[in-house]
Amino acid sequence: MLKPGGLLAVIHRAEALPDLLAGLGTGFGAVTVRPVHGLADRPAIRVIVTAVLNSRKPAGLLPAFVINGPDGRLTPESDAVHRGRARLAAYQ
Repeated sequence: MLKPGGLLAVIHRAEALPDLLAGLGTGFGAVTVRPVHGLADRPAIRVIVTAVLNSRKPAGLLPAFVINGPDGRLTPESDAVHRGRARLAAYQ
């Protein structure tokens, strides 16, 4: 469905990461993974995975996106994304 050079972006549960990466093993490159954490001290709840069809660029792991701080309130980055003041970079 994608043209060569087309970008694929998937948001999925963190436990699906092995299957997502296996599915991108043929024909995709420039794969990036950005973990999404509900709280900084907990395991990721989601992953944002991007890939480019027919790219030869190596894979990368982006910094984690943390939704809530220790006080349970949105982190400054999360608040800015939720209010439309910032974008969540999901690829390199």
